[in-house]
Amino acid sequence: LAGLAPFPYFENLVPGLAGGGLTATQGALRLLEDVVPDSTYWLETTDRLNDPATSRLGQFAFYSPQFSYLRAIRSVGSSSYHSMQTSVRKIFRNGDQVDFNWTWSHSFDLGSVTENQQSVNDGLRGIIIQPYNRKLMRAESDFDQRHNFNANYVYNLPIGRNRAFLSGVGKGMNLLVGGWQLAGLYRQTTGLPVSVGHGRTWPTNYNVTGWATQVGGFEDGTNKNAPSPVANSGNPAAEARFSGANIFKNPASAVQSFGFTYAGEIGNRNNVRGDGVFNFDLSLAKNLIMPYNEKHTLQLRWEVFNVLNTVRFDPQNINLSLSALPNFGRYQGTLQPSRVMQVSMRYDF
Repeated sequence: LAGLAPFPYFENLVPGLAGGGLTATQGALRLLEDVVPDSTYWLETTDRLNDPATSRLGQFAFYSPQFSYLRAIRSVGSSSYHSMQTSVRKIFRNGDQVDFNWTWSHSFDLGSVTENQQSVNDGLRGIIIQPYNRKLMRAESDFDQRHNFNANYVYNLPIGRNRAFLSGVGKGMNLLVGGWQLAGLYRQTTGLPVSVGHGRTWPTNYNVTGWATQVGGFEDGTNKNAPSPVANSGNPAAEARFSGANIFKNPASAVQSFGFTYAGEIGNRNNVRGDGVFNFDLSLAKNLIMPYNEKHTLQLRWEVFNVLNTVRFDPQNINLSLSALPNFGRYQGTLQPSRVMQVSMRYDF
């Protein structure tokens, strides 16, 4: 502080910060150093609380005495979505069918939820943090998935009367070997984007915090057995408690790639990718034609959801904030449920 020359802005606006051998400029910097990285907090303490001194303009020159923030709704947002969508579908004469779909897309916007529809749990997605430079918000959408594959099929086993195998069996035997149907559904997507939180500091907007600023490279991609972000802390028990499924390959290294955001900036939005969906569903059905009426059928069905019991983690349910470093990058929930089986029966007439 000793080498800091007086700056007219502080000397003229808040002369009351001078004292104890410090100029008003040095006093302002000392306040700022005390609250870094919360760059705007010292403005509130001086303007609203007169602590340690207010400006020549008196209290509430910068902040309103009636509210801490005020939202305004305007139609200033923009978004873009481009995609290539392909479908291949084949229905065979015997009733078998197969369907394959692929969407290759890219979506950008300023926020993926409109402000007037935003709930508390939507976080920052509908608010322009820096109204003087809205383009800072433009990034890949929260729902952006580059690739989305899905396929389904229905296959009637070629066994039983009027089929390729055992076509001459009687009605009794056909009740056992005929009418079997196998169906499946496959879906796979690339991962969803997510942002690193700035913690409880407000560098630019006193309503919302913004995001952390990326200052280096990192490797995302789920590590189910990631070490603790506070590796080499000298506390093995704590490190073991904070290890586990993480959105970063090396959380301790990744946390060094993000820093606090400066005043006037918003940080980086949606620059980390988490898991996508990978799922197989399968069903086996038996169709029985009732001997007393061919228009009456009984279907017995066994369905298995997530056949492979694949685990995919939810990037929207994650600890990803600079104010919670021991949990940095740790997943808190899964994107899809574990394997589920169900048995059903249906009678058609």
